[in-house]
Amino acid sequence: MQNNNFAATLASVASEFGVEDTAKHGRGIKPSKRPYFRWTDEQLEQLATLRDEGKSANEIAEALGVSRDKVITKL
Repeated sequence: MQNNNFAATLASVASEFGVEDTAKHGRGIKPSKRPYFRWTDEQLEQLATLRDEGKSANEIAEALGVSRDKVITKL
């Protein structure tokens, strides 16, 4: 697999610079505590409708049940 070649190459280069593979010691990359957010088709339709009605980001966020920052980023 290509990913295995990449991992081997990365480990090889890291060892040349004296960097240890932290994953061996349990200090590797940790998964995100927050799941990735995906907009549903219905939410996107509602977002567009509410925006066209002149609603504020706060009002849209409250109506959709998402954060204001997510609304602003999507708009």
